[in-house]
Amino acid sequence: MSSLVFLSSSRPTEGLPWIMIATDTLCATLDSHPMGFTSKAIYLPQVRTAIAVTGDGAFGSVWALFVNSMIRPRGVSHLGELATADLKRLWDERPNNSGRTTIYHFGFSELDGSIVVDAFRSKEEFKRERLAADEVYFKPDIEQSLCGEGNAAEKFQEIMEAQRAEQEVVPAKDRVNIGGECVVMEITPAGCYQYVAFQFSDFEDQRDQSERMRDGI
Repeated sequence: MSSLVFLSSSRPTEGLPWIMIATDTLCATLDSHPMGFTSKAIYLPQVRTAIAVTGDGAFGSVWALFVNSMIRPRGVSHLGELATADLKRLWDERPNNSGRTTIYHFGFSELDGSIVVDAFRSKEEFKRERLAADEVYFKPDIEQSLCGEGNAAEKFQEIMEAQRAEQEVVPAKDRVNIGGECVVMEITPAGCYQYVAFQFSDFEDQRDQSERMRDGI
C-alpha cells in the first residue's frame, strides 16, 4: 500500500504544462512491519510515461519492467490502448493473488500534447479510466480541508502526514502503510525531474526495523 498524490496544470500562466506526482517509499509486510524502501513511481523516457502504483506495490514494478521491454507503445495514449489485456494477464499469473492494485499512467499524449492520466484498477478488470487534468488526487483519500490553504504541490508533507494519521487507527492488516521518504516527480513535455522532498520523522527507525527483519533478528 502507498501514499500517492498527484496534480497537473494544462494551462499554466508561465512555461510548459506539467504533472506532479508524489509517493512515499515504504514497503511493509501484510501486518504493517517495515521491510524496506522502493520507488513507487517510475518514468520511462522512451514512452514518455510515468507509471505509479497503489495497493500491491510489487505489481507496479512488474508492470514497469514489462512496459520497458515492449517495442510497440508510441506514447502514453497508445500504451493506454494496449494495457488492459496485458495487465489482466500479468495479474492473473501472480501466485496467491488475493489483494488489489491500481496502476496509473501519466504523460502527455503523442496525439495532441494533452495531459493524460489513466487509471487501471484490478477490481475493474484493469479497464482504462481517464482521470481529469487540473485536479488534485489523494490515495488514500483524505479531506482536502486537512491540507490547509495554498498550493497542493507545496503541501505534500502535510497531506501525507494527514494520511498517516488517519491510517494509524486502521487495523494493521487493512492499513495503508506510509513512510520512508517522499519522492516527487515533475513531468513536462520536455522530460522528467525527480527528487526527494522530505524524510518522515521515523525514517531511521523504519530502516532499522527492516534491517533487523532482513537479518532475522
